[in-house]
Amino acid sequence: MTRYTRIVAVPKDVLFLLDFSPSMYYNLGSSDRMTVAKQAIIDLVADYSAEDRVALVVFDESGRIVSQWTKCDNRGKDNFEGAVMTVYQGEGTNYY
Repeated sequence: MTRYTRIVAVPKDVLFLLDFSPSMYYNLGSSDRMTVAKQAIIDLVADYSAEDRVALVVFDESGRIVSQWTKCDNRGKDNFEGAVMTVYQGEGTNYY
């Protein structure tokens, strides 16, 4: 007798925590760490389902919420991408 397990996708909540201190702007050849990190976040979210939710918090000397929990439907993904792209260089970090 063969048993099958049904796999059910469960909506997920993903919080992105992004360092936006000056060190994130070090040159990596054709880009910098911040550009690579922003693109990675956008690429990950592109594959999420409409039931998933994402949020973005950035930190340097302190933390700041850039995007509250956002559903990953088409409109939500567009809004979240726009929020990611607004991140700019902050101050230095005191976290080691």
